[in-house]
Amino acid sequence: MDDADLARRLDGAIAAASAPSAQQRRRAATPRAVLTPFSEIEPLPVEWLWRGWIPLGMLTVLDGDPGLGKSTLLLDIAARLSRGDVMPDGSPGPEAAGVIILSAEDDASRVIRPRLGAAGAVVLRVATLHINDSQGGPRDPTLSPEDIDRIEDAALRFGARLIIVDPLMAFLPGELNAHRDQDVRRVLALLRDLAERTGAAIVLIRHLNKNPGGSPLYRGGGSIGFIGAARSGIVLARDPEDPEGRILAVNKLNLAPIPEARRLRLVNVESDSPARVSWEGSSEHTAASLLAVPADPEE
Repeated sequence: MDDADLARRLDGAIAAASAPSAQQRRRAATPRAVLTPFSEIEPLPVEWLWRGWIPLGMLTVLDGDPGLGKSTLLLDIAARLSRGDVMPDGSPGPEAAGVIILSAEDDASRVIRPRLGAAGAVVLRVATLHINDSQGGPRDPTLSPEDIDRIEDAALRFGARLIIVDPLMAFLPGELNAHRDQDVRRVLALLRDLAERTGAAIVLIRHLNKNPGGSPLYRGGGSIGFIGAARSGIVLARDPEDPEGRILAVNKLNLAPIPEARRLRLVNVESDSPARVSWEGSSEHTAASLLAVPADPEE
């Protein structure tokens, strides 16, 4: 072995010794925790679509029995946003902005469009949404990662500040178990990120379950994870003192003091005209008192 060969072998041994080991390479490929001190996080104020009721950039859940007017109520809020108008309690709302409605129960042309007109919406700023699927033509979106990306793109292009999902259960992916907390929280994490990235309020409509009594937090359909992930929870119920009246109450709120409940009723200008909401002031009822009253006196 000459000196040149020896030098080459020595260089190779040094390189091998200095190269990362297999264990070191595995550690380098493993995701690592990154700490961010709160000194590096800028504090931001909560922005509201409706102060004390519906925060912007976050999730809100609206619960209530079928037929009480949850969809019509949200169309009233959508109409106010489309006009840049005040909210039902007189508090200021955001500047006029877009609204996206995902509805699986109401016909767009026969139900939603007439109700928007009755509510005084600027309908140019209110839209529905479907997915153009090359495999089968237009379809309703689901709350899958792929469709949520498409909803985000549409919301940003449209300038949407409100996204209504009506009802929530109809848009969950088929493989998801709505009563399994882990499944639910995965979908809600995607929706939470969608709200944060777009700055839109996302309102999810649910029906109440058939278990009267107990905490109102447990009265919504599906997993407790739905209301757990929401920053605001709202309940629409029949007015115990007025069978034709309704009361809207905050069930859960992490961001501000809970406001007084609001009285309302659904009215028709003519017998065959679409319903609209008439707001009638405050109420002393709470979500707990409303849901403690049986829907049917004979039950």
